[in-house]
Amino acid sequence: MTDGQQSTKTARTERDEEMVSDNRSSMSPIENGTARVLREETEPLDDLGTSQEEAAEILQILRDELFDGSVEAFALALGRTSQEVKAWFSGKKPLDADVLLKARGIAMERGAESLLPDRQ
Repeated sequence: MTDGQQSTKTARTERDEEMVSDNRSSMSPIENGTARVLREETEPLDDLGTSQEEAAEILQILRDELFDGSVEAFALALGRTSQEVKAWFSGKKPLDADVLLKARGIAMERGAESLLPDRQ
């Protein structure tokens, strides 16, 4: 092999190390036994400036108040899997703007907007 060329094994190993490194750096810190996505680490999810924490609070309120705490029923209403919803609540997976929009739509449909935190 000439300078500047890598063996396939070396290139593959370096990519694997990069992926492991990327996964480690993206892990959320643990707070009170729960992984959390820190507000300053993420961009706002919508034009109202809603953070990950605020979005998770909105989802939790709607799940508890409109779906009797049922993750499965809430996931069905959002069009997502229950595993995905559980990952949001545990902080293992960040919420996206689409799910926040759907959650607010569910609150409007069911007349539950007053349950959500005030946006100023």
